[in-house]
Amino acid sequence: MGVEFESVSKRFWPNRTRALRDLSFSLEPGEVLGLVGRNGAGKTTAIRIGVGVALPDSGVVRVDGHPLDREKVAASRLLGWVPEESVHDPSARVEPLLRYYAKLAGGVLPARLDELLAVWGLAKYRRRRVRSLSLGMRRRLSIITSELTNPRYLLLDEVFNGLDPEAVVAVRDWVRARRGAGCGLLLSSHNLRELATFADRVAVVHEGRLLRILDRADLLERPCRVVRVRIPNLDAGGAELLARFGAVELVPGGAVVRGESIDVPSIAVAIVQAGIPLHGLTREDDGLEQLFLELVRGAS
Repeated sequence: MGVEFESVSKRFWPNRTRALRDLSFSLEPGEVLGLVGRNGAGKTTAIRIGVGVALPDSGVVRVDGHPLDREKVAASRLLGWVPEESVHDPSARVEPLLRYYAKLAGGVLPARLDELLAVWGLAKYRRRRVRSLSLGMRRRLSIITSELTNPRYLLLDEVFNGLDPEAVVAVRDWVRARRGAGCGLLLSSHNLRELATFADRVAVVHEGRLLRILDRADLLERPCRVVRVRIPNLDAGGAELLARFGAVELVPGGAVVRGESIDVPSIAVAIVQAGIPLHGLTREDDGLEQLFLELVRGAS
């Protein structure tokens, strides 16, 4: 089960540029797998091959055992795709375009389409042409399109690009909800700090090759340097308590604590023992960024 990339390679003509070199990894149901790399590392090519809109020169992609090249219909029904750039006809109107896609997908109930338009804030734009939508709205339209068939796997290419802060939160919550429902999500992103907050594993690619797959333990073992503490109405006593763990910066809704190696569990225990209402504790340092840079520099 899952989406399996087996020794996938790809060149682009006429200069025969190698985009992917024997790339092998798998996306499991119910997980978020991040895909990170420099520009030109092969992330978009891998995702395009993974959904069948590009063909590999060698290797194979299987979706729950269905080879994507030989069993395209069976495999594609399990997949949803959000491309980095909109592929929708700019002259089309939103609702007729979605109804067309729904028909191609074998039929989607009108109530389902209305629900998706409402959830993603496009209900009032249903008669608008795609060309009139902002970048963020076009991204939401792509998400709706990917969800029409309630796919088992979603491949998302830089899905956070062009989104306002409210939409970023909505997409993050959507990703977590889909994972909770058993969906597997492959998500490429340059926003490593955002990715580190919810990815179960992270695949690092460089010049078309897989360098390493990092799991949560790889990230959590790194010294923690930045922690956001969510405490409503944080008073001077609470700030003094936090100062035992590092430099404290008061921010709306709590504080940010910075230090060389912060003991996050000890902060939580101290706050609870002091009877202070703790609404959240989030690591916000650059652990994934540092790991990524170390791996890439070592391979260059």
